[in-house]
Amino acid sequence: MASVPVRIRLRNDGAANWASVNPILAAGEPGFETDTGRLRIGDGVNPFSALPYYVLSGEFSPNAYLSMDQVAYSGSLGSVTGRKIFQVSGTASGGWAGLAAGDVVLHWDIDGSNAIQFGLQKSSSVFGMWHRAKIAAAWGGWRRAVDSAANEVVAGNKTFSGNTVLSGQTQIAQLLSSVLIGGYTSTAVDDGTKSSGTYLPDPLAVSPGNLRRFVNGGAFTLAAPTRVGDYSMILEMTNNASAGLVSTSGFLRVTGDPLTTTNGHKFQMFIVKTPAGSTLNVMALQ
Repeated sequence: MASVPVRIRLRNDGAANWASVNPILAAGEPGFETDTGRLRIGDGVNPFSALPYYVLSGEFSPNAYLSMDQVAYSGSLGSVTGRKIFQVSGTASGGWAGLAAGDVVLHWDIDGSNAIQFGLQKSSSVFGMWHRAKIAAAWGGWRRAVDSAANEVVAGNKTFSGNTVLSGQTQIAQLLSSVLIGGYTSTAVDDGTKSSGTYLPDPLAVSPGNLRRFVNGGAFTLAAPTRVGDYSMILEMTNNASAGLVSTSGFLRVTGDPLTTTNGHKFQMFIVKTPAGSTLNVMALQ
């Protein structure tokens, strides 16, 4: 008897149409998404969107890599192997500062010698995220992610690039002692030529800097800085052929050498601003 070819065709449609109709497939009935290449198999109870995707051989599935331990982990976190999520018990060790029962750890083996762990510190009054990595079989130290709403201590050497803005009460004593102890250099900001009106030096101007230079090209007024805060500034003034008389305004005291209008003369002006007021000291460089 000759064989008769039989064509089997699965129920199929695009993912959007499946989601729109959302039918209940019979138990064991497959439903194929033609545009995603994924398959769901019905159970006779749940609508299409509630069914899990059928995992094909070799396809990535989070459940194939991660499993949630039902029993609290009680060993050293450095001895964990595999890929899993678990809660720790009160006897777990090798964790971050303040590790306690109920905290959650995600462990992910990259290979036999390298791994990464993420920790959720949920047992304290403030939630915290921690992470560390194992490289060449050696675990590094735990590092805590900075919480924008909590008080945090950020340790270690950090490099900031771009425009970095520090707000609030920023303690810089440690920064100064650890970073600036070897000295530093700075390029003076060029404020151009002043020949009339009022020159108001500002350390946080469009081009910020506490070391500034300018040319005396005519009579003008040098005013005390008004930027909020306590700080010092150094101004370097050079007279050109049109230099004029420089008057001052707003300073608590003005001391030092007299300002001239001689072409080529240079002066360094030292400004200090504190709650008591602003002072100006002039030093002629010729």
